[in-house]
Parts: sequence; structure tokens; C-alpha cells
Amino acid sequence: MKNITIVLILLCISGFVKSQESIAYEVDSLIETIIESNDIKGMSIGIVFDGQIVFTKGYGYLKKDFTQGEIGSTTPILSASISKTFVATAIMQLQEKDLLNIADPVNKHLPQFKMKDTDYSQITIRQLLNHTSGLTEGNNYTWDKKKHKGKDIENFVLSLKNKSLLFPPGERFSYSNTGYVVLGYLIEKISGQPFLEYIKTEILDKCQMNRSGFDYFDFSRDSMPIYYNNKGKINECCIGNTSPSGNLISTSTDLSNWIINNLKIYADSNPSGNSLLTKKSLDSLWTPTVTFDNSRTTLGLGWWQYHSEVYGTSIFHSGHYDNYSVSNLVIFPEKQFGFVILCNTESAIDIVYNELSDGITEILNKNWLQQSVKMH
Repeated sequence: MKNITIVLILLCISGFVKSQESIAYEVDSLIETIIESNDIKGMSIGIVFDGQIVFTKGYGYLKKDFTQGEIGSTTPILSASISKTFVATAIMQLQEKDLLNIADPVNKHLPQFKMKDTDYSQITIRQLLNHTSGLTEGNNYTWDKKKHKGKDIENFVLSLKNKSLLFPPGERFSYSNTGYVVLGYLIEKISGQPFLEYIKTEILDKCQMNRSGFDYFDFSRDSMPIYYNNKGKINECCIGNTSPSGNLISTSTDLSNWIINNLKIYADSNPSGNSLLTKKSLDSLWTPTVTFDNSRTTLGLGWWQYHSEVYGTSIFHSGHYDNYSVSNLVIFPEKQFGFVILCNTESAIDIVYNELSDGITEILNKNWLQQSVKMH
């Protein structure tokens, strides 16, 4: 019996290695084909399968003249709205510590937050998380080409006193980056730490995301790629912008670790030793709270869901930063796999969201099915 057990273990290991090699080869071939067929300047990919990183790779060059190296799996790239998943996690951490409840009105914790019309006092933290607060987009959230100051997030939130709501809180959905800036300020005030510091110590460090952050000045400019907008114009990264809503700079390796940490929480129904979130909190983030007519897409709290008849339910957040980058991070909790795409070419948005993401999903699902058959 002991020998049979050893043989079975070796067969499982062999099967996983073959799946890993197959995934790497197929994904790499898919990306090379897509890049050759389209004017995509650069991207970085990370694949997680069975709770492990099985493939990371970069494509293209950091700079236009090709003199400063290639994009790799550790190249810091603007992830855009994938940032919101970190903000949502931080809010749930504070709820677990009984420092807030997502049902609370925002004004309970931020009395200085005001707007023109009185309905703003009814906005709840939950409504900020699922984009039903009615908040306007506010002003352009950048500070030119100089290092930001400690109170920039606060100053932006205070500037909303001159703005009006688009609709009464809770009435309907309207995507709001501004709402996530308010959440960032809420994190600062409740935790007593600057937003950047809290995210680093309570999330990034715990997820082994050592080359990630919201502050451009934490990165060497030479290590970062240039960006190409829809017209092919070249842009540097958004210097000085630390918006909680969309300015996480990260790598495909780091975001693969983010996927792994979320999958670990999901797989453990009682993670008493988990230092990031409980499964109960993760379920709250991943459970649909907003539905859309004739759509398979729903919205949780900081995360979206897509319900596919073929592949099952995926949890995701995409990103698009005007004139800069596009990104997509997708997790299949039940199957324990996921992937992240970071791209420096804005015009590739449809390819990243559809052709590339669909292709990677098909490859991962095929290998998952094959592995499941072998195990049974």
C-alpha cells in the first residue's frame, strides 16, 4: 500500500509538471501570435494554476530606442483600476478590527466630507465600494510633475464640497473613481496611517509584493516602460499621482502573488492564521451586489464577477488609464487558477479584455479539465 501511495503521488507531481509546461508553451505561443498581428508595444503576463505561479513573462521593450532593456515579469507597470481591489481589501480589514462597518454612513467617520446637496450625508461605505453613491468624478486627480504632498488625498476630498451628486445615494450604479479616493481618505483617517503606508504594510508586504506601490517616486524611471496612447503618442508614467482609485504600479509577478493570496483565503473556510482577510470578508467582496439587465456580469464590492456557462464564475477587475495602460486580472476561485495582464499600449484594450483574456482562460480551463480527469 505504501508503494502504491508513492506511485500515485509521483504521478500527480508528473501530471502537474506536464500541465505547467503545457500552459507556459500555449500561453507564450498565443501572446506571440497576438503581438505579431497587432501593434502592441509591450506587456507582462502572470499565470497562476493550482495555487502556484506557473508562468510569468514580459514582451517588448522599456523604451522606444530599445537601449534600456526588455519588459519583464518584474517590470513595474501602471495597473490602473486593479488598484480598487486593494482599497476594498483594506476597508474589509478595518471592518474586521471593528473600526468601521461598511453599512456606516461615510460622514460617521469623515465629518469633514461635504458636498453641495444634503443627500451626501446618506452615502454609505458600501455604496462607495459598489459605485452606487452618486458621486461625481470631481477634478483631475494629478499634481503635475512634482512630488505629491502628504495631504493631497485629503485636499481632493475636501474639494468635493463644491460638487453635486449625480443621483441620490443607492439609486443606481455609476462607476466612480472619486468614490475610491474617498475610501482612500477613510483608510487614512481610521487607521491613523497615510494611505500609501497602510497599503504597503498591511497588504503589499504580506503578499510578498515587493515591487509594487502607489507612489511613482518609489520606482526608478529607467526601470519603468513608456506608454503609448490610442494615437501612438508616447507618455511617461503619471508623475506625482497617488490616487487610490487607479495608480497602483505593480508587476505581473507581484499581482500573481495577489491572486495566490486571494485563492488561499477562498480555499480555507476558517483561515484563523491568515493575516490578510477572513474568508467571510472575502466572500463579502466577491458576492454580487449589483446586477445589470441582460448581462452575465455582476458587481460585488471592489470586484466584478462574470458568470460563464462554459467556464463557471470568474472574479475580476480590469483597468484602463486614459493615454497610458490597460490591464486585466481574473480569478477562477473554484478551479484555483487565474491570470494578470499588464499592457503599455492603450489601443490594445479590446484585445486584452477579449481575445487575449479569452484565449488564456480557454488554455487554463483545458489543462484544469485534463488534470481533473487524471486525478480521478
